[in-house]
Amino acid sequence: MLSNNLEAWADALAMVMTSDYFTRMFNERNSGVVRLFANRLWFMSGKGGVGKSLIVSVVAKIFADTGYHVLVIDTSSLGGAQAIFERADEPFKFYNLDMLRRSAVYKDLVKGNIGLVKCSVYEYMIHDSFHNDINRHFDFVLIDTDAGFPITAESSIMWGDIILITTQDPGSIVGTSAVIEAILSKPELKHTSVGMIINFAKLASKKVIYEALASLTDRNVYDVIDFHGLVLTSNR
Repeated sequence: MLSNNLEAWADALAMVMTSDYFTRMFNERNSGVVRLFANRLWFMSGKGGVGKSLIVSVVAKIFADTGYHVLVIDTSSLGGAQAIFERADEPFKFYNLDMLRRSAVYKDLVKGNIGLVKCSVYEYMIHDSFHNDINRHFDFVLIDTDAGFPITAESSIMWGDIILITTQDPGSIVGTSAVIEAILSKPELKHTSVGMIINFAKLASKKVIYEALASLTDRNVYDVIDFHGLVLTSNR
């Protein structure tokens, strides 16, 4: 059952948020020296029910509580980050894509607030003309996608990092392997940073999952998928 407050879940992500990846991201943002579109994070999973939308929501809250402007793009067809925020009674400001085309909208931004847009991946992709405005005004943009690899988003994914969410469930591992193969088969994504967060995890989950993915993909997964941390079951 989802907690009425995301604070408790933020504690469970402590290992993730102090990983080398997120530590570097915070340091870059605070120093003002930021890689182009390094603040755009695509969250993906090979199957539903792995807690992807919950992790997106908690990461957004942690960013916002730290004082950053955060925009969540909820492209999921079922539930998704919007439903999580509403159920947890977590405040957010709702936008639509047309609103974000108007510069006046950005004058009302308040640090610590979470902005949210509900749209399809295709709708988000075809509005690429104002992505520069979004990335200038929001410190972090988190995209909550449907399970599987959003093929229509390839051109946009080139500008941002991919974070895979998986669990130790065999179906989740198989689905994650399919997403990895899809990502690695696209030459235009060869420079995209790809990492993984393991949810509902035990301490041994990293070794088990990476070995299974290596077997399924016939690749040295350690070389192509960065490890961003575990969300331990015992912590929640």
